[in-house]
Amino acid sequence: MFHKSRKSGFFKEFYEKKALEEDHQSLVYEKGINGDLWGLWWHRARMSRIMNLLLSMGGSFLEIGCAEGLYVRFYFDTHQDDQFVVGLDIARNFIKKARKRCSSAMWVVGDAQNLPFKENSFDIVLCSEVLEHLTHPKSCFSQLSYVSKKHILVTVPGGRSPFFCVARTLKLLNFLKKLRVYKEQKDIVWNPSSGHISLIKIEDLIEWTRKEKLHVSFLQERVNYFSESIALKYSTFFICVVKILDSIVSKIPQIRRYGLSNIMLAERCQ
Repeated sequence: MFHKSRKSGFFKEFYEKKALEEDHQSLVYEKGINGDLWGLWWHRARMSRIMNLLLSMGGSFLEIGCAEGLYVRFYFDTHQDDQFVVGLDIARNFIKKARKRCSSAMWVVGDAQNLPFKENSFDIVLCSEVLEHLTHPKSCFSQLSYVSKKHILVTVPGGRSPFFCVARTLKLLNFLKKLRVYKEQKDIVWNPSSGHISLIKIEDLIEWTRKEKLHVSFLQERVNYFSESIALKYSTFFICVVKILDSIVSKIPQIRRYGLSNIMLAERCQ
């Protein structure tokens, strides 16, 4: 359990230390955490989908929680006409690394829950795998909406079992809750290895989007086809299996929403 009242200085100190100890994005997207081939593959799969979505958009760009600046550098290199490209992170040590990766972009040390930008400052705001690190993710989402004039692209971790998705589609969740077969996990958790605090579901993102009067233009919900322990043990085999399953699911309109990651692209209603 983790208490929400933890002061913000704690998190800044935590991520300043993290930035000195490791190259986070290299570890996640190039090496794999603890040699985990399965985790490495699906992190890369999510990265690929984020990049494909960014390629379809244009205009000024802000990334919240940019770490070493991988996506900022990608956007800057692929959108040469869009020179107002900004990366923000709470840790100055991450920003120092990011500036070396792309000196031409603008880099800001700041808090995702108190953004130092004016309303409608950016065409695109990216917030990937960040909300779960915040004590007040809903407030941060409102900040994303405030500074964005067109698009918000958000990803969060976690996933659903296929059985949950079927039960929800058949509107059996309330029935299963009464039978105590299914229980929503709502606790705030603190994971010192990952820095995760909040549990965020795709339904949360949809609800927040509606309250901000935005329109969901792209949505994908992660489905955990197998338990992590099994996937880790038979990484190569399960990567092949999930690739096949994902390619099949992506072609069926009724279940196209389900895939490898929790990704949502929201747009300002015209």
